[in-house]
Amino acid sequence: MALANAAPGWRITATPDKNAGLRDVAVINAKDAWAVGYEVVKGDAAPLVRRWNGRTWRKLALPAAAKGAYLFSVSASSSKNVWIGGSDGHGKQF
Repeated sequence: MALANAAPGWRITATPDKNAGLRDVAVINAKDAWAVGYEVVKGDAAPLVRRWNGRTWRKLALPAAAKGAYLFSVSASSSKNVWIGGSDGHGKQF
């Protein structure tokens, strides 16, 4: 916590995902941020998208077409303009 105390305006918060890795975060403001990465479910990696509402990270549902995707980037200019980048694991990027 010394690091957090040394950086005014910063707050350390954990995601509820023990078996996950976040690859990128896009921050719109103190009450709106997006994170992408993966979580391990039954031994397999699954894509993960979480949204920060100022108090907690909420897991978002992904369309079936994203099953098995590797998410590695996110960019946002507003809460209605969020772009997520990744790969299907077979060389096709989106």
